[in-house]
Amino acid sequence: MIATRPYPFKRVLLAILGALTLLSCCAMPHHFKAKESALWPQAKGVITTSRLEVGSFKRMKGYYGVIEYDYCVGRTGLHGTRLSFNRVHLAVQDAWQGVVDSYPVGKQVTVYYDPKNPGFAVLEPGLHGEMHDTFVLAIIYIVFFCCRFSVGSFFDLGRPSATTVGIV
Repeated sequence: MIATRPYPFKRVLLAILGALTLLSCCAMPHHFKAKESALWPQAKGVITTSRLEVGSFKRMKGYYGVIEYDYCVGRTGLHGTRLSFNRVHLAVQDAWQGVVDSYPVGKQVTVYYDPKNPGFAVLEPGLHGEMHDTFVLAIIYIVFFCCRFSVGSFFDLGRPSATTVGIV
């Protein structure tokens, strides 16, 4: 009889799925903070910087908006640079130009700040667009993996392994 390892494909697949699940779990705090930001306290602010800058990623040219604002929490003056939780990547010029145009210098804005850390704030709170979809898919993926792992482990408990039946 040829000695083979039982279920090598399943073990590799399980390892890959486990790594992807771990990666999804690591991203969850960021998603939860983004979701909570819609409920954060608000403060009045004013745009101090609004411009488009050029960047590159793997030798590809892209653009990103630089939006800065000042706001006050109580009597403390603060400075923010975060627009939202999902607008942080390079994109084509047209994608960012509209955003920069909607936040001209001097514009009065509503700033949403973290009550635990008022220096951390956003102008566009919550989950938007692809970030919301990614959040939902991550939850579904984690639940699927946990169910699959549990069911797979349950059914594999009764099967003898290669070492218990003398195949080495």
